[in-house]
Amino acid sequence: GWLLGYCVLHQSPFPVSFSSAFLKGILGRATAWEDLEEMAPEVARSLESVRDMDGGVEDLCLTFSVEEEEIATTTTTAATTTRTETELVPGGSKKTVTDFNKDKYVRLHARHKLDRVTKSAAIEAVRHGLLGIVPLELLKHFTAPEFACLLGGVAAIDVHDWRANARYDGYDEQSPQVRWLWRLVHSFTPDERTLLLKFATGSSRMPVGGFANLRGFGSDSSPFTVQRTPLSFSSGGGGGASGRVGAYCLPTAATCFNTLRLPEYPTYEALEEAVTIALRHGVEGF
Repeated sequence: GWLLGYCVLHQSPFPVSFSSAFLKGILGRATAWEDLEEMAPEVARSLESVRDMDGGVEDLCLTFSVEEEEIATTTTTAATTTRTETELVPGGSKKTVTDFNKDKYVRLHARHKLDRVTKSAAIEAVRHGLLGIVPLELLKHFTAPEFACLLGGVAAIDVHDWRANARYDGYDEQSPQVRWLWRLVHSFTPDERTLLLKFATGSSRMPVGGFANLRGFGSDSSPFTVQRTPLSFSSGGGGGASGRVGAYCLPTAATCFNTLRLPEYPTYEALEEAVTIALRHGVEGF
């Protein structure tokens, strides 16, 4: 909860996808069938098959109860798994599901599965930590998808917005290396753009509001910057990749300041090779 609160407060994307049921539990919103389909698709399909049966539901030998596995852990013993049975109605373990009450069974079973998430002790703990940093008054206006965007940033990368909000140190917009870089970014697949963004900023997602809201060390505004560095040859260490002795050095990054340090490569092909190798081999900034 504290971690999520920090992400919201400092506009720092947390690139983890949460289920809509989890997010609605934090916001105190009601869940629906669609949330179960997203969270537990196999359970949803199983319940749908029961609901859509034309007859013979009794042959499934179902009762108004749910058997589940519970995993218990302590600080001194290994995790243990036990099976528990929860009745959906009083005496549910002895009440058979029939063609006449199957709709009620499906509705109660789905509600039970969703409540196990939205009303769990874990959700309450996360909610308590989050609201200790960000007041509920500021969050209650968000829908679950909007809240997900607020926490995790924007997954799809808008290259035009990225370029429009970029800054240059030692280069300018007309520098050949800058034009080659954006030409390369436009040619990238979405996954390759994500790798480049993570390489330069430490985050794989755009902040809410786009690149104009990019933050750096200390939560200060820190635009994406392409910094010119002298061109040198790799000696097999530092910015070079293994096996590239004598080749051009690779770009590096200072992720705290959202800065890509780009050597002054003489051709587009040299820049493309160096940037691609840096991303492929996971060369990190600092």
